[in-house]
Amino acid sequence: MRKFVFPLVLLVAVAAYVGHWFYVAAQVEGAVADWAKDNRRQGRDVRYGAIETAGFPFKLRIAVADVEISGALKDIGWTWRAPMLRVLLRPWGFDRILLTLPPAHELILEQAGRRYDVAIAQDSNQVAIVTDDGALAVLGLDALGLRMSDETGAAFAARTLKVRLERGDDDGDGDGGATLGLQVESLRLPEAPPGFPNEIASLTAIARLLGGIPPGEVRASLATWREAGGTVETPRLHLVWGELDVEGDGALALDAAFRPIGAFRLKLAGYALMLAAGAATGVLEPFEATAIRAALDLVAKPGEDGGRPRAEIAVSAQDGVIYVGPIAVGKLAPLPLD
Repeated sequence: MRKFVFPLVLLVAVAAYVGHWFYVAAQVEGAVADWAKDNRRQGRDVRYGAIETAGFPFKLRIAVADVEISGALKDIGWTWRAPMLRVLLRPWGFDRILLTLPPAHELILEQAGRRYDVAIAQDSNQVAIVTDDGALAVLGLDALGLRMSDETGAAFAARTLKVRLERGDDDGDGDGGATLGLQVESLRLPEAPPGFPNEIASLTAIARLLGGIPPGEVRASLATWREAGGTVETPRLHLVWGELDVEGDGALALDAAFRPIGAFRLKLAGYALMLAAGAATGVLEPFEATAIRAALDLVAKPGEDGGRPRAEIAVSAQDGVIYVGPIAVGKLAPLPLD
């Protein structure tokens, strides 16, 4: 009799799992409908077509056709459309979700009676979502061969784009903040400042939001965050654009007038190009550009392994003024919160 126990238990387990998979698959349409209702309650409109499920036995693949989501961000209305949205889940847990966007989709922006149609295409992409106890823990985007263009002919393109947003450990107090990582390679712009190429070779940035921003009206929420000592730290910033090579780190906060305040330490190579562009566009007066270049030339040191000279400078913002070292080079307006 005992020899039949294990096969019987295995058979029951397999049958239970098969039943579970088909039960979960049958709940998909209702779950999508509930998700759409939640969005509508928050002021967004969601529309979609047919829903298909597949992937038995170890995956649950969901394909949602003709997806359209629209909403508003302050005075800007937006609509995103895609012919197909694909979702990959594990049948035994929904804490990890993988989304795949179609090769071509569309974003429409409307403001003050003007409409902007942005066509988006990419060779491949994935959006990963990880939740913890129902709350968002990690959101990641990986795209290859990204291309964006509007009806004016302005076009952006990137060979690779990686974005990662990770919720901080709040130790139960809700103030853990978040970390945002960005990595872009071969970012092509529709136009560039004088002397710069239209392609940014690479941009890498990491920003950490310290202190949670409470929900509510934006100005009041930011004021609460600021008064609690909230800051944004940037432990890594690296930009390579033509001859310009910038590395640095720093931190920012907001002053009483909601203007950025803080300081960055930057190491610059190829800074002559940046200063020339500043003078050509009116950001700097010619004599200011000349004076800053002379000062940088004095402090520049040879790069590693005989590389290009690099100058280390301090850039700060205080009382609405931007300083390079002790020299005021521009003004900062309050954030547009109204």
